[in-house]
Amino acid sequence: MSKDAPPRDGEAFAECVEFARDARFAIASTHADDGGLASRPLTNQRITEDGIVYLFVALHGDTATQLTRRAAMTLSYADPGSGRYLVLTGEATVAHDPTLAADLWSSIDSAFFPDGPTSPDLGVVTFRTAHAEIWEPEGTRAGQLAKLAARAVGLPAGGSVGRHREIDAPGR
Repeated sequence: MSKDAPPRDGEAFAECVEFARDARFAIASTHADDGGLASRPLTNQRITEDGIVYLFVALHGDTATQLTRRAAMTLSYADPGSGRYLVLTGEATVAHDPTLAADLWSSIDSAFFPDGPTSPDLGVVTFRTAHAEIWEPEGTRAGQLAKLAARAVGLPAGGSVGRHREIDAPGR
């Protein structure tokens, strides 16, 4: 894949925001107590145009504890069917905010927080995107497969099978 330099491109960033919205589920990675990374699936509650992602976590769970100690977080999104992948990096805070939780709430959330948006263990994560990386295929699916097959057996295959872009969040 080719790699482009990180532009401050509002249109490309908006494309990343739309991708994350469409994906709906993220793999959220935080710093674990043992020095490694801890990852888990979370559901986007809302994503704003400027890349603020709201998520729900248990206030007494590992995610909230880890973010309290170190705010760095990564959200990863995938659409294997289209061959697109997105990683957002930034910082996150966690707070008990029943008013915001009620605004973000959907009926599916009651499966995890049966006491509703006023649950004393419901934490709202506010993730602020600083940087995005997106990987996208180039050309048709058949063309990509042909290039990959040619490269796998050592034949020349002109062009790239995809591209990798890095985008800084506007205003960051």
